[in-house]
Amino acid sequence: MKIYFKFLLLLLIVTRATVYGQSHVVTGKVFDDQGYEAIGATILIKGTTTGVVTNVEGVYQITVQSPKSDILVFSYVGMKTQEIPVNGQKVINITLEPSSIMLDEVVSIGYGTTRRGDLTGSVSSVQTSELLKVPTADITQSLSGRMAGVQVLQNEGVPGASISIRVRGGISITQSNEPLYIIDGFPSEDG
Repeated sequence: MKIYFKFLLLLLIVTRATVYGQSHVVTGKVFDDQGYEAIGATILIKGTTTGVVTNVEGVYQITVQSPKSDILVFSYVGMKTQEIPVNGQKVINITLEPSSIMLDEVVSIGYGTTRRGDLTGSVSSVQTSELLKVPTADITQSLSGRMAGVQVLQNEGVPGASISIRVRGGISITQSNEPLYIIDGFPSEDG
């Protein structure tokens, strides 16, 4: 009887080690259509919620449990979502293709994106061609009078003086009333 339990225990340990040993690490780099690193691209294992995001160099690393059958789903704002089967590969580099949806139809809200037609709040935009019509020393001065609820104020009359932008007026007594700028995924208070 003792030999039977020892054999069963050994079989259980070997089976667990085999199952644990099947995890597989896939690394790679994600590029956009112009050859630049796709910072913040999302890589998911299809059919699961397991995923990672690329770093500032466009590099990712993800662990898959079934390297023969798992499929990686690559997505990035303004690019087509692509599905790549792992097929036992350890390195998968990918170049994403631009999406047919126009970028001005996608609106970034907080940490997500949505189509402009699906948005319930107020969204204003100014075309670049409109901004270029006004000769100014600073592009923020071109925004003055172009969008409802946006005030562009120059604190002093000296050339090069700081400019304040107020969206729907000043609403905070103790904190800054400046908008939060997100530039290439990095928050900034001075734009």
